[in-house]
Amino acid sequence: MFGSIVLGVDESNHAKRTIEVVRRMAKASGDHVIVVHIQALGTYGRGGPMADEDMSQATAFVDGVVKDLGADGVEAEGLVASADKSRIGRSLLDIAKERDAGLVAVGTRGRAEATTLVLGSVAHDVIHESEVPVLVVRDLDA
Repeated sequence: MFGSIVLGVDESNHAKRTIEVVRRMAKASGDHVIVVHIQALGTYGRGGPMADEDMSQATAFVDGVVKDLGADGVEAEGLVASADKSRIGRSLLDIAKERDAGLVAVGTRGRAEATTLVLGSVAHDVIHESEVPVLVVRDLDA
């Protein structure tokens, strides 16, 4: 259907819901899934920007998602990259373009605050900047 899907993940509930939706889609269509986690660089020390999380934990999480998808018959691979917090959405889109993905899938909490959009900032950035279709999965329990 899409050829390949870039699936943006973290350990949030909305990302877990997105994984399940993409699993069903890819299983039915035979699409290849590229599981991507972008480490947020947000803390600046003497040496410059530092990740807010441990690389080995991020890699283990992505590897677990890839393994789980594979066990269900979905062809998948994983990728962990780093970007400034304000560029996570753009980084997902750069990877999608590099990999010639036909779809980008992300999750959102779907909460509305008085002065902000309903979508999270990553989902918002992806929707507004993507050159390919975007699937946004909302966490209904949020």
